[in-house]
This record gives sequence, structure tokens and C-alpha cells, in this order.
Amino acid sequence: MGILVLLAFYARWRPNPSSAPDVGRWAPLLREGLLFGSYKDHHTRSVGLEHTVETFRFVRTEAGRVATVGSLSGRNEYIVRPDGVLQHVYARMITAELRGEGEDAEFVWSHGYKSAAFPSDKPQKVEVPDCTLVKAHAAESVKLLPEVAQALRAGRTTPLLLASPPGYAIVPKTDEPQRIDEWGVNYQQLGIGPASEALQAKMRGKFLLSQHPATRDYVLDVPFAAYKVHCEGEHGKLPLAVISWDDRSRNLDADAPRTFVVNADNSISPTKATHLAFGIRGVLPLLGSALGAQMAELKLQAGGKPTVEDADLDLGSTPSHGNPRSTNDLNSELNNVARNTDDTARARALVKAGADLRSTNGPTWRHTPLHQAAYHGRYEMAKTLVELGAPLDLHSNPCGRGATGTPLELARGGGHHQIADMLEKAAGGKKGRVSPSPQQSSSAYQSS
Repeated sequence: MGILVLLAFYARWRPNPSSAPDVGRWAPLLREGLLFGSYKDHHTRSVGLEHTVETFRFVRTEAGRVATVGSLSGRNEYIVRPDGVLQHVYARMITAELRGEGEDAEFVWSHGYKSAAFPSDKPQKVEVPDCTLVKAHAAESVKLLPEVAQALRAGRTTPLLLASPPGYAIVPKTDEPQRIDEWGVNYQQLGIGPASEALQAKMRGKFLLSQHPATRDYVLDVPFAAYKVHCEGEHGKLPLAVISWDDRSRNLDADAPRTFVVNADNSISPTKATHLAFGIRGVLPLLGSALGAQMAELKLQAGGKPTVEDADLDLGSTPSHGNPRSTNDLNSELNNVARNTDDTARARALVKAGADLRSTNGPTWRHTPLHQAAYHGRYEMAKTLVELGAPLDLHSNPCGRGATGTPLELARGGGHHQIADMLEKAAGGKKGRVSPSPQQSSSAYQSS
């Protein structure tokens, strides 16, 4: 699917091969997993629609190749030619050259697209093996920590830490979900990796739900109902994944391959195939030296003190008043809270739980929580969102208030001068004390 996405996105011209870089400049960064890139659909941006910048990382494969892993284009595999050019393993017409130095470095792709290239000082990011199905009690099977298994049985949110193999956890393989447009489904594949990257999850009846910020309430699924070792079927060997259909009523379907049981030995099995259990396919990454402290903190969380309980959040309880949905339930709740209430404590709790301050109410309006509070004259809410780090300069549908629809323009255009003054101070980095709430009613505008 990733190849098709790339081909659909781009088809332009080939770069001049004479400008090929010295592979020695960036191969060490590739080996350490510290080379990243990013790109944006310039056409989409030019017509004023929201389009996420995709950040992708380069990883080394077991075969000595290079793979790009991104949230939008999926996973694509390349060889490094002797001249230092990346060439796609299957679609050989797709190549990439690294040009420029320092901040000017960029990848130039054969389809005419350019993407920024930059090293990272983040800890080494390695590709993790699949979390898949294996025979129950096989050496490759994995078992949860007792306190994690207990938390799941009790319906609490918990990091999916493993007792076997120790120090590891069930983790998301990507930071953001991927998508199959023609099926109307988003998904995030799972792997076995360091405990520090553990997926937060909870059981709702027999359904296992992700509590990852980007895939909250996505439901665990056996791909294509392949109840076989390594989920092998016509699409090959696949990892387990959490998924969400556009029609969310399809998610919790007990007749679909989405029901699981935590066994007495703390392994996890599909209820329809208890002869199988969660296990590993691939080679485990080496663990870092900080494992002890990380595990102690995570075990404390798993032992009955999850970061945020759903009972406290009660997602979906805030009326939308016609506000379109955001990217997931958590982000939708924050957008509605910012738009329709003055409950700043609830906004803080939602952000703590992972709600994204950059998320919007869809491509038509593109209003973040701060846009909503600014438009509707909710001073305390706007102030709180700014304190939490909400972006101040994102453009949106201005709804007749200004040219680009920044939060400042929306506030000023609605006569919410105290919010506008506060946003101006925040944008200018002023340290002055923010004034108290004005006694003003929120705007009656109900379309954003």
C-alpha cells in the first residue's frame, strides 16, 4: 500500500544523478536510527486545506537495506546504491538523493518531490519485531506482568508490560495510525519493544482497546481473521493491529475477530482461537541501561494507578451543538469542551490524557480548541489552553473574521478584546500577568 500511496502522491521528474551524495555522510545516521525526514503536500497546502506534515524515520532492516517508516506513506524499503542513492526495492523508478548541507539538507525524489532531511538527537529508534499470534505455550509466546493482567481484567487502563520476555512490552510500531481509504479504516500495527514505549490499553468486556493518544479506543483486531501462526494468510505474515472504522459502530463487533481473553497464565488469546496466544515474530531490540527506573515507574502505573481513568473523562458527555468530530474521541471531547464550556479543569485532564492541542474539527473548519475558545469568547478556556501549549498561529476557516483565521483574528473579529490582548502578549513572549475573566457571553455562532 505504501508504494501505491507514493506513486499516487508524486509523479514528476527525475533528479540529475550527477549530484549523488557521498553515502558516508548519512549512512552512520541511518545505522543509528537518527536520520529523519518530513514532507508536506504542497498542492494541498497551496489551496488552503489542512494537511499534516508527515515525519518519517529511516531504519536498517535485517537484510541490510534501508526502510522509511511514516504515518501516511506506510513502510517502504530501499537499497543503497554504490553512488549513495536510495532506490526502492520493488518500484525501482523511485529513488532519492540527499542534497545540501546542514539546515539546507533535503531529499530530492525521482517523482519530483522534495523533503526536508534532518538528524535527530533523540534516543536510538529501532524497528521492533511483530506482536502476532503463535502457538500457546510456544517459546515465542509472551506473558503480561501479573499486575498488568489484573488491571486488564478489572477494566483499568494499563501499560502492556511483559513478564516474559522481561523488560519488554507490547508497543505501537508507528507513532500515528495508517489508513486504507478504500475500506474506510485506520490502523496501528503492534510490536514487541522496550517497556518505555508500552502501549496503554484497557479491556471493555472482551474487547481490548488502545489508549494511545493517537489511537484512543481503537480496538484490537486479528488481521483478516487469520487465526494462524503469525496471522499468515493471503497477505503474508502480519502483526496484530488496533483498528477503527469510519463507521465506529463497526468497531465493537463480537462476530468480528476482535474478542480476546487474558488467560490464567497471563498470556492473551483470541476467544475464537485459544490454542493461539500473543507472541513475537522477529528479533528483539537490545534494552537500554535506564531500564530499571523505567520499569519501576511503569509497574507502579500498572498496579492500579493509571494516568487517567475513563470514568473521570466520560468521553462524549459534552454536547457538540453541531460541532464536527475531530480525529478521535479524546480530541473531539477537547474541541467540544473548548467550544461549548468553561470547564478548564476538564480541558487540563483531557490534555493530560493525551488530547492533541493541534487537532481540529475537520478540514472544513480547521478549528483547534484554542480557535474555538477564541471564537466563542471563552477567556479562561483560551488562557488555559495557551498555558498548556496550544499553538497560536495555526490558520483556519476565518468565518468572516480576518484573512487567515488565526485564534487572534477570530477573537478580535468577534470583539473579544481581552482574549485578543492575551493572545498578543503570549505571541510576543511578554511576561505580564494575564488579566481576569471578562464578564461577557460567548458568541452565538454555531457552525464552527
